[in-house]
Formats: sequence, C-alpha cells, structure tokens
Amino acid sequence: MATRSVIVDDSSSLITYQGDTWFEYPVFDTQFGRFGTPIGSKLHGTGQNASFSFAFAGTAVSVWGPNELTSNVTWECFVDGINTSNSDIIVLESNPSILCDKGQLEDKSHTLTLSAVVPTDDEFWFDQIQYTPSPEGSLENQMIFIESNDPEITYGSGWVSMDGIGYATKETSSTFDFEFTGVSLSWYSWLSPDFSTNLATASYTIDKGSPNQLNVTGPFGVQRMTPTFNLKLFETPTLEMGQHTLSVVYNGNENTAPLSLNYLIVQNGTSTSSNDPSTANINHNSKRNVGAIVGGVISGAVFIACLVFGLAFLRKRRRERQIRHHRRKYSNLDRDLKYLK
Repeated sequence: MATRSVIVDDSSSLITYQGDTWFEYPVFDTQFGRFGTPIGSKLHGTGQNASFSFAFAGTAVSVWGPNELTSNVTWECFVDGINTSNSDIIVLESNPSILCDKGQLEDKSHTLTLSAVVPTDDEFWFDQIQYTPSPEGSLENQMIFIESNDPEITYGSGWVSMDGIGYATKETSSTFDFEFTGVSLSWYSWLSPDFSTNLATASYTIDKGSPNQLNVTGPFGVQRMTPTFNLKLFETPTLEMGQHTLSVVYNGNENTAPLSLNYLIVQNGTSTSSNDPSTANINHNSKRNVGAIVGGVISGAVFIACLVFGLAFLRKRRRERQIRHHRRKYSNLDRDLKYLK
C-alpha cells in the first residue's frame, strides 16, 4: 500500500502556538528561489524563545521550514514528551527543509511539540507539519499530499519519469487522468533549465465538464540556471464534496515548454492509501522520448553541481517525508543526470 501524507499548514487552527511572540509572515514567489513558495504563501516566525504543539493520530510526523545556515537558532522536537530531534538532518535556507521527524510510531493519538531557542537578532521560521494518519482518522478539511508516481494516476503516452523529481511530456495530445475524493485539487510542476522557453498550452476538465485552458511556461530568469520545484500550475475551483475525475491534455509539441508534474495536493477527503505498491500507470514506451523532454546539452559545470545538489536534497527530503514509504528510489543518479543533459 502506497501511503499518502497529510499536510498541516502553519496557519491551521489545529496548531497551538505558545506565547504571543509568533507572527505570520507573507512570502512572495521569488523569495525562496528554486524550491518554491511555502504552503499558503506564508510562514510563522518568532524572534524569541517559543514553542508550538500539534495533536494527531498516526504513525509518522515531520516538521518543515526554512532557516538560515548562519543562524544560531536551535530547536528540539518531542513526540509524547520523548525527544525526537535528528542530529543528521540537513537544514537549508530554501523552503521547505525538514526540521525534525519521527517515524514508526504506534498507531494511536500523539502530541508533537517543537521548542525553539532564539538568540537576540535571530529568527526561527516554520512552514508546515506532515503526518501519516491512522486509516480510520478523519480527513475533513485536510490537505492530502500525492506523489507523482501514485499508482492511481494514469499517464498517457509521451510522459517520462524523472526519478525523484516527477513526470514530464512534450508529446502533443498527451493525457493524464486521476480520480480523487475531495473538494479541490492543486497541480504543482517543476522546471529544468533546459526546457524550451516557448509557451505551450494545456487544458483540464473535472468530471468531463468544460475544458479550462492553461498556459504552460518554460524557465525564465534564475530558472534558466538551476532546476525549480513546487510551482503551482493550477488549482481547481471548489467542488461538491465527493468523487471526481481530473483529466488533463497537453497541447504543446517538441518545440514548446513541456507539461510537468511534481506532485498533487487534494483538499478534504482523498484516501491516504492507494492500491498498488509504488508505480503510476504509464505507457512504458515513453522512455524513448526522454531526450525530447529535456533535449540538448546543459552548459556549465556550475549547473551540473547545482543539479546534483538539488537531486541529493530531494532524495533526502522525499526519504524523510513519508518515513515508512520512501519516494522513488535513487539507485541511479547518473542515469537521471544523463536525461537532463
């Protein structure tokens, strides 16, 4: 069973902030560079010693947020009063970065607590909590994180899997289908610097309704120097609670920006388990189109170094995101790099 995780935004009323030193800070798209904008485009921060707590029922939990590498801030995480802080976690200034996690918990109710020690003129930042819920737990008003390789996703021909990053296609009329239960869905994409900058179009429908047109853009500005992730392409309107089908058609071609998928977020109801171990339904013949997806030779050793760093970060991030259920294995990094050259 491939398990999906629940995302709890820092603005959620389910999080209890101790003290009056916490403040909400709006974040613009450009502030966190290639790793995207925080959930809800805002963070919670504090300039003094402070803590927060969160009660949940499940088997794994993690805390995410950006913190400057030069900061003297320290923090500790506790689950049910037991210190679960990780000494080997790499915290990056980019968002999101994992601050602490705990897996292999007994399937019951727990309380997570984070305590931050913040020296004068420093700040601690927090973006989101993720947890693996109990199968019987309520998903009302929750955000469900869905991997691009989720087995309930059906990719048509032309889609290429970039292990640990997502999927992409440049084949005209490529299709994508996904059934979900909830009230809305958000699609997050990713960009390679080598993607075409020529505008493409796509469309999506919900339950075979009228098509909604999309502009699919290529990299621009700093995106042409390093890979960029966590880019929201679209969000559906609010739907009636129930089962729905998302269908997407790519209308671009070999000379335009490809359509890519990093992950999906479903609001309020999709099951947190799926039926197949780990692999999305995809036309396996599409592997031959890898060169067309990212074609060309990426110039400069600087970019290659950035890409290696980015993939390594994603490897750790995805490994720790679901703890019991790893993201797609990174057994052949050289192969991934070859696809992007």
